Amino acid sequence: MTGLQEITFDNHELSEHGCVILEPPKRPFPKRKYEKKTVYGRSGDLIIDSESYENFSLTYKVATIPDLHENIYIDEVLTELKAWLCSSVDYKKLYDTELPDGFYYAFCSGISDAVCVFDDMYEFEITFDCKPYFYYDSGQQVITVNDRNISLYNIGKSAAKPIIEIYGRGTLSCYINGQHFTVNNVLNSVKVDCEKLTAYSSGTNMADDFDGIYLNLAVGNNSVSFTGENYSSAKITPRWCRL
Repeated sequence: MTGLQEITFDNHELSEHGCVILEPPKRPFPKRKYEKKTVYGRSGDLIIDSESYENFSLTYKVATIPDLHENIYIDEVLTELKAWLCSSVDYKKLYDTELPDGFYYAFCSGISDAVCVFDDMYEFEITFDCKPYFYYDSGQQVITVNDRNISLYNIGKSAAKPIIEIYGRGTLSCYINGQHFTVNNVLNSVKVDCEKLTAYSSGTNMADDFDGIYLNLAVGNNSVSFTGENYSSAKITPRWCRL
């Protein structure tokens, strides 16, 4: 398959199922979420910005190639594809060889009807519903912090929403560029997911003990620090990304 565009979804490649990409997808710009309101006596709409983006779709036109999957009928190929792509609607990693440095979080939102174009060659489309951000592989690496103060450089083009796990007991805080959150009554560690807006300690929801904001890592340099009498260390999964 060298030289051909390939996609990998949920750790399986399209070519494993006897298919190749005929046409790459259009790559739409993610749309900003906002609301417009009309105010009596005011010219122009009032814009309420949600500071977030909508999902978008990627549609790949593909074809079955008999030589890639010998002695298997089209019904079996399509059955395999459905089992691979449509078993759930959970977000999973979608890799595309045209974007070699990262992935989208996506789920398969549809497979079109297969049309026979020649002997055992069928054409159809696979559509993925994607979160708006493209995530760099390097941003999935866990950074271990043994000090109270570090500097992190965001290589992405958008603010990143990290996972921050702090080890210690009692009241623990994290500061990024002057903004912070504090979690009280921590037993051994607390994991704060700044994208999912959650905080857990040993499986216990710490929402009632969370104070402050869920933090972002700005593009470029970031000053990060941790406080707490019993703080010992931390781990950060930065999730570098771009639109």
